[in-house]
Amino acid sequence: MYGVKLSDIEITRRLTRLRNLEQQHEKDQRTKAKLRSEIKQLRTENADLRTQLALQQSVTESQAARIEQLEAMVFGRKPPGQSQTKLRLRLQRPATSYHRPIPPASAITKQETRSVSVCKHCSGPLSDI
Repeated sequence: MYGVKLSDIEITRRLTRLRNLEQQHEKDQRTKAKLRSEIKQLRTENADLRTQLALQQSVTESQAARIEQLEAMVFGRKPPGQSQTKLRLRLQRPATSYHRPIPPASAITKQETRSVSVCKHCSGPLSDI
């Protein structure tokens, strides 16, 4: 094979092929460099997003705990540590305890009579009372 002389056409064909391969190799090297830089950028974005996600999850957990506490306060669920007897006393409270009692006659010191002569809305005099 070393002693075989190549024709000019074969030499030209091989040189053309070599030139094409070298050009393709340069294109591939540029593409690989672009892809490597893009991968590096995506990795940094991924790391940033992971830290943001972790922060968001911690905020979400704290908000969920706070919502649970507020629901317990609003809807009257038993908060942790409250004894059962306090809950029973609160449930056994009579309906009359929610109204202010009428004061006894001895507590009344004076009586005042007030007549309505002016309209509450327009401040005009009232007639046909």
